[in-house]
Amino acid sequence: MKKEIINVGVFPSGSEASIEISRALKTIKDINLIGLGSIPGYGEIAFENNISTLPFFTAPNFISSLNNLVKAYKINFLIPGMDEVGYFLKINEKKIGCEVVYASAETAVLIRRKSNTYAALKNHVSTPIVYNKNDLNEAINFPIFCKPDIGYGSRGAIKIESLTQLSQILKEDDNENNKIYSEYVSGEELTIDCFSNKNGELLFAGPRRRERIKMGISVSTRPIELTDELNNFARLISKKLSMFGCWFFQVKKSEAGEYKLLEVASRVSGSMATYRLLGVNFILLDIYQRLGHVVSIPKIQCIDFKLERALDVKLIGEYSFDSVYMDLDDCLILKDNINTDLIAFLFGCRNKNIPIFLITRHALNLKKTLKDFRISSLFDGIYHLTDGRPKSSVFSHKKPLFIDDSFAERQEVGKAIKCNVASPDMITMEYLR
Repeated sequence: MKKEIINVGVFPSGSEASIEISRALKTIKDINLIGLGSIPGYGEIAFENNISTLPFFTAPNFISSLNNLVKAYKINFLIPGMDEVGYFLKINEKKIGCEVVYASAETAVLIRRKSNTYAALKNHVSTPIVYNKNDLNEAINFPIFCKPDIGYGSRGAIKIESLTQLSQILKEDDNENNKIYSEYVSGEELTIDCFSNKNGELLFAGPRRRERIKMGISVSTRPIELTDELNNFARLISKKLSMFGCWFFQVKKSEAGEYKLLEVASRVSGSMATYRLLGVNFILLDIYQRLGHVVSIPKIQCIDFKLERALDVKLIGEYSFDSVYMDLDDCLILKDNINTDLIAFLFGCRNKNIPIFLITRHALNLKKTLKDFRISSLFDGIYHLTDGRPKSSVFSHKKPLFIDDSFAERQEVGKAIKCNVASPDMITMEYLR
């Protein structure tokens, strides 16, 4: 019996969290992913089906526009890719017309502000000392920390070193609810990725050290052992705040060696990929749990890994071709290995029924080489040029794409055939969009 397809929308589709959601769900056969956004962006790359026509979520007509898309695409679940968006979507869930994959509306309101989170948890877990704005004076032990009450990561955070600096910041802070002033905690910083059931009972907690941070994002992170202290932290937060599904919290170690809470978030984080690659697909488990399944989480056997992240590079545009002609040496076979980026592209062409042809001047036994590299049956045609003929002489399609590492060969074919030519470093799966 064929399983029913689950339509999952992700908004906004271009955030770092949303890109990780795409990686986690795009290969799940029963899930149809739909990226939703308000501006063109990386969502067009991360999601094969991406719609960028929604108004900004602060616009008056956002809910009605989103509701129309939910109906049109029969969206079952909507996953937020940002904290403030998660809060907004959850409190408007009934108007939207589908389930928002987030903690309850009550929890969403509570964790939106760090001040409310600290107040709710201060008798259960260790939280930073928070100063009343009116009590900030020369008696305070500097440095102290200032950050937006609503926000996430290190965005807008300031380390205040002196009374002079504090006075200037206080002058600029015209809204007492906009910033939170707290003790400065200087030790190591951890993120703990968590998963809880519908009763707020913790099913998994995976700590990782934030080893390198850029633009408020952990771009290098390493999983570490779960201590009793961190496990108790996670268990108490989950129960007291009624966390549900995937979520995370961040802590930092004080000079006294005690971890103190920084923030709690009810969403996927970009670096949750760390534990996903080790076997815990948080957002998939969350969806299954919301569908009524009892989920279990495998025990992580090995944590001697580190996750590294960097900005990706994609070229977006139309590149139409009806066939691929390509070279072998120093192209598909590179440094005595298969060029895996190029082979992925070729199988993408296979999936779209685009024929692939090999043109090579290979000096060895070609049949043996193709067999040794397990690519004998990859091509629709093979042209082994041993007589010095130009490669342009074998083309038979109207709009071919020619791939070759040799500039001279690309130039010859480009001039003769008037077709698109590319070197191996230019090839991207986005040509197939």
